[in-house]
Amino acid sequence: MHLLDDNCYADGPGANVNAPKNARTDFPSRFGAMWNALKAVGIPNMLICQWGVPYTSPSGRLLGPLDWTSGISTSFRLSDDIANNWGSVVRIINQAGHISRSGRTSTSFVADADLLHVGNRVLTIPEQETHFSFWAMSKSSLMISTSVPGASSDTVRILQNRDLIAINQDDLGKPVTLVQRWTNDRDLYDGPLSNGNRAVLAINWQTNSRSLTVNFSSLNITRADVKDLWTGATQSGVSSYTATVGAHGSLALRLSNVVTSTPGGSITYYEAERGALAAGANTQSCSGCSGSSKVGNIGKSNGASLTLSGITATAATSTVVFDHVNGDIGWLGGTNYNARSATVSVNGGTGVAVSFPISGYDWAWDVWRGFRVELSGWRVASNNTLTIRAGSDTDWAPDFDRIGVIV
Repeated sequence: MHLLDDNCYADGPGANVNAPKNARTDFPSRFGAMWNALKAVGIPNMLICQWGVPYTSPSGRLLGPLDWTSGISTSFRLSDDIANNWGSVVRIINQAGHISRSGRTSTSFVADADLLHVGNRVLTIPEQETHFSFWAMSKSSLMISTSVPGASSDTVRILQNRDLIAINQDDLGKPVTLVQRWTNDRDLYDGPLSNGNRAVLAINWQTNSRSLTVNFSSLNITRADVKDLWTGATQSGVSSYTATVGAHGSLALRLSNVVTSTPGGSITYYEAERGALAAGANTQSCSGCSGSSKVGNIGKSNGASLTLSGITATAATSTVVFDHVNGDIGWLGGTNYNARSATVSVNGGTGVAVSFPISGYDWAWDVWRGFRVELSGWRVASNNTLTIRAGSDTDWAPDFDRIGVIV
């Protein structure tokens, strides 16, 4: 059962979803009544198709569809509508991140990423493969939206990939989650399957064909048997997998006979509000943050920055984890791909572009914890500095709760 609600209850594209005045307060009661009526006549499933304008709870907190549809539907749309272009796919990939990390979706509560544009001849074949792989591994509904009689052999091949459909229909119902992002280079996703296997996806963000490698140590795996779900190639007892992918293409893998390892290192955290603030950056209250406060207002126009000093590192290249807040939701037809960028520099070195996906709807509550970034330029010492500025492609950086370094 689809309840199409794009016009009736949503404020629509362009609404300022950060402002409570635009958030609806009647979603749960209205949809709850509909859900009860449907169940009363024997209809067991309902998809709430709503653009993601948040619901304002009695406490004043802004809640996205993940929150307010729980208990009143078996599926919910996680984002605004998809369009037939790569940017729209990226926008939805970024919006799915905080939902998959919540651990709250299941086979009876599905996050729907909207219909598939496989076969509609705007996305390249590698882009269509990535589109289908992510939707399947995220456990989204797989709704065909192309002319079936006119489908090309590539369209049929993609839509009938039995290995990916099996992952989509896996009894555990757990989506893959973002392990790490190498901005403008690649993403790595991983998720469990019901029989102990793992679903792994690596997305190539570059605009050229290249060799892409997944090192299983990044997933705390020593070795595993691998099946490439697009080529059918298999390898046994390996610690990594490498294949050539196209521009915006991906590696979609199923790992079996998995031998896991214990994660190494520990994380030393540094509260953002204890750093040095330049220009217009400021400390703000944040109920969901570790110290009930965060640093925000890091923008291009005001030249603001955040610098943390006295950071300990044990390797020249180290993994840094950011607890960030980003409630800047992008809409169909806009230029916001549900990510804010920042430039991060170590010890005054060249800045590294980092793309931070949205963490939810409420700037005072919704924190993405443990966003992993690999940075170089560290001294093996305790006197390192890290500076964050707004990135080149967005007006504002996200807000920051704390930063940790794996040592």
